[in-house]
Amino acid sequence: MTPANLQEYLNKLVKNQLQISTMIWGAPGIGKSSIVAQVAQENNLDFIDLRLSQLAPTDLRGLPVAVAGRTKKRRC
Repeated sequence: MTPANLQEYLNKLVKNQLQISTMIWGAPGIGKSSIVAQVAQENNLDFIDLRLSQLAPTDLRGLPVAVAGRTKKRRC
């Protein structure tokens, strides 16, 4: 997915109020976080930059997980 495709995808999620979990994975420094921050700002949304590489497994409690094709909050 190109940066332009990512921005378009995220804008469609926001426009259609689709509250789904999305992990953006790619090489460092290509603008992933900047694109998400820009989409959030343009749509007057809060933005939290959560970097999985800096978290311990216990930090992930409460993050959404897929259950039967739907996003649910993980319970520990």
